[in-house]
Amino acid sequence: MKYIIFFTTFVGISILFGISISDIIKELAKIRWSKAVQLTTTSHSLMINNSSISRLKKYLYKVEQALLSANIKLKADTVIQISIILLLFGVGLGMYFGNLLLAIVLGLGFFFLPYQFIQYLQYRYLKALNDSINLGLSLVTNTYVQIEDLVSSIKQNVMRVNEPLKQVLLEFITDIEMINPDINKAIFNMRAKINNKYFYRWCDILIQCQDDRDLRNVLPAIITEMADVRKHQAEYDTKIYAVYKDYFSVLLLTLVSFPLLRVLNTNWYNILMNTPLGKIIVAITITIMFISSYYVLKLSKPISIL
Repeated sequence: MKYIIFFTTFVGISILFGISISDIIKELAKIRWSKAVQLTTTSHSLMINNSSISRLKKYLYKVEQALLSANIKLKADTVIQISIILLLFGVGLGMYFGNLLLAIVLGLGFFFLPYQFIQYLQYRYLKALNDSINLGLSLVTNTYVQIEDLVSSIKQNVMRVNEPLKQVLLEFITDIEMINPDINKAIFNMRAKINNKYFYRWCDILIQCQDDRDLRNVLPAIITEMADVRKHQAEYDTKIYAVYKDYFSVLLLTLVSFPLLRVLNTNWYNILMNTPLGKIIVAITITIMFISSYYVLKLSKPISIL
């Protein structure tokens, strides 16, 4: 029976990713990502929408991009290895209860848990990054509008700025003073270090300001827009908190109901866990839990990237 469960689970994964089981083994054996994986937005779109690329490779790419976006110092192959371990644990747990469908559902569901957790960390990091950029750029912009000297404006405020923007600004100063005095090139290099559309726009206006200083008065509008998004994000998070509360309450009640049913009514528990119909009901229930967690996670996505 256990061999049937393992085989069925891996067949399910191969169908899901549109590849053979041998392809899975080959890909997992040779996953080594180079810096070339940090693609542009256009390349990202081509990678995701290219039908000639297998679903497994697209999934691995998404994992790597999520790790980079969340600033997590972890390799994609490590995440996949953890996913495989969780898959086997899920299959084993289903086998323990003697439920083939449950073993498949738990195996597939647990396989994607690491990626979902990374996505959650990614969304949290992006929200914190937006806050950091908003506050930091606000300080620099206010000074720059007054004194019209970008380097001095950054020097005066850099120690009051939070990471990761602080490190980027320090590197900008070092670049200007010790490497290359070309301020336009330094701004362009700085622009590439933070993946944020408002930061991109801010840097683009800065470059234009070097030729037309009157454009510096456009910078506060970008800061204001970021502040508005930050305000809406706070309001949105408050509403989403209620959704999280309801979801995890229902999730906890559902999980507790199984051991509770065993204590309150052994006959019902045996019907649920040991009859074909009961096993199907359990598998469907757990499937709904995994699917709902996916949609709840999507609600965590920052407004700035919706």
